[in-house]
Amino acid sequence: MSKARTQKQRRETAISAVLESACALFGELGYQAASLEQIADRAGMTIRPIYHYFGNKEKLFLAVVEQVEQQLHRAMRDIQTGRQGEDLGQYWEVFMRFGRDRHFRQIVLVDAPVVLGRERWADSPVVQQVIAILLPLFPGLLPQTRHLIAQMVIAALTEVAMCLAEPGNEGKERAFEEMSGLIRMRLGSTLSHSVLE
Repeated sequence: MSKARTQKQRRETAISAVLESACALFGELGYQAASLEQIADRAGMTIRPIYHYFGNKEKLFLAVVEQVEQQLHRAMRDIQTGRQGEDLGQYWEVFMRFGRDRHFRQIVLVDAPVVLGRERWADSPVVQQVIAILLPLFPGLLPQTRHLIAQMVIAALTEVAMCLAEPGNEGKERAFEEMSGLIRMRLGSTLSHSVLE
């Protein structure tokens, strides 16, 4: 019994080490440039356990993407519910906090749609969560229109995160703060009109 537990612990430790190493290298180098050999070396092991636990590079990358997306999903889920306008401002801040992280940008926004397909991103828990948050803001519109608006907002958020990452973009932080203020004001206005209607 204790032997089985020890094997399980060894397995969990190895998987955790591989995921941590892969997340760092995929985030720093990108999917194409990061090799399984580099990931194994950084994790302090041979390449064999990676193939044993994950199968290949793409499946390992999928596991990393899911782990990083789950962190964002949890952060958004943990927002305290209050007035909806306040919640939306908090969701915006959480997404932009992740968007400022170069590993998140490289893994989730740059490489994942290319390596795993855009369809997977559209169906991911994070995107579905954002859509669920946005849809109630436009109660008078057709469901298809509301979905289209939500998808446009997600695309805009992604673009903002990428713009914030551009080197030499002086004043981008101030621009981001000004834009955040405008978005909060607009969201408040939208919600007020929805309530009045």
